[in-house]
Amino acid sequence: MVMERVHFEKHGIGAQFVDLEHARKSVRITWGRLGKQGLTRMQELPTEKESRVAFLHQVKRLERKGFVAGHHNETLLRAIQQTPDSSAAYLVYSDWLHERGDPRGALISSMATGNREETERLLNAHPVLLRPNWWSTFGVNTEWRLGFVHHFVLPGNHAEKLERILVHPSCIAVRRLTLQGPWSFNHTQMIARLKYLPPTVSRLIFTMSALPGGATLAKEALAQYRLQLPHLVVE
Repeated sequence: MVMERVHFEKHGIGAQFVDLEHARKSVRITWGRLGKQGLTRMQELPTEKESRVAFLHQVKRLERKGFVAGHHNETLLRAIQQTPDSSAAYLVYSDWLHERGDPRGALISSMATGNREETERLLNAHPVLLRPNWWSTFGVNTEWRLGFVHHFVLPGNHAEKLERILVHPSCIAVRRLTLQGPWSFNHTQMIARLKYLPPTVSRLIFTMSALPGGATLAKEALAQYRLQLPHLVVE
């Protein structure tokens, strides 16, 4: 019985894919060039717990190598980022994902129709692709819209996770980001991570005195990285 299946892609020269399947006591890995038939290797483990650990180890290894979970169509994703408040681009992307059996397609559809039960089932069933379990471990709170995170709140004592959150495929259309204090992280390093903000972000909020002079520093950082966020409001 397959407990979780995740498709990864890495685009660019020699674009590649990796499919991971976690069963009760095994991890199946298939890899190759995008659009080609890949090679498969099966790893058998003594226990379900060990197979889960091995599966998550492979996930982290792929993320470190620049692979991103899910099927990706840069043209359709760019359309979402250009009109993040319109549902049309999301629904087109949903159809494209459905054709490839990608769970995010079903998630977009369930959110579009207001099916909360199915939405929660999908988020729980596909933690690597959709809503990583470690987000809640580190106090990340999220609001979703049409298959993607719309707003997320990050506690200051876990600010070092900001970059890892922002590069997750569920965050390509984030509209609001709230950073809560007090901070236990180097402010300069935290500000440096703002370069990973997606172009859809319209509001960056610092709360509870999260960062002394935070709004000013954020504006300076955004100018430094020359991010194309003309409508960004920093509070």
